[in-house]
Amino acid sequence: MTRGTKDISNLVVENYTFQQVENFKYLGANINQNNNMHNEIKIRISAANKGYYALEKLFKSKLLSRRSKERLYLSFLRPVLTFACETWLTTKEDEEKMACCERRVLRRIYGPILENGVYRRRTNVEVQQIYQKPGINAYLKSKRIEWAGHVWRS
Repeated sequence: MTRGTKDISNLVVENYTFQQVENFKYLGANINQNNNMHNEIKIRISAANKGYYALEKLFKSKLLSRRSKERLYLSFLRPVLTFACETWLTTKEDEEKMACCERRVLRRIYGPILENGVYRRRTNVEVQQIYQKPGINAYLKSKRIEWAGHVWRS
């Protein structure tokens, strides 16, 4: 075998032959042969965006309070965004993409600021000050620690 070529071999167990593949979906999580989580995180962000746009009318609604919209985010979108996050190996880039996705939703919830008759978008710091809960990256870390404790006890 030379450098740069992939040896794709099949696994044979009794009468069954299992084909080796580069990636597959197992229990809703995308698994690949290099254990690279970037693609899985992109899929999760895409799924969360789809959920966000499905709920966009509720996030824009003046009839719902900010608290109700936060609960919508925490109960519907964050679980989609962080599904199976306990096993992810994330990079700073991945964490920033997740935080960006979260901030986009929170900006919609809290809306713009009216200054001198002109609306402006809230800054990241302003969004975090209003939200007053741990961000998505802190949530990811807590889920990993929780999972590690579960594995350690078993």
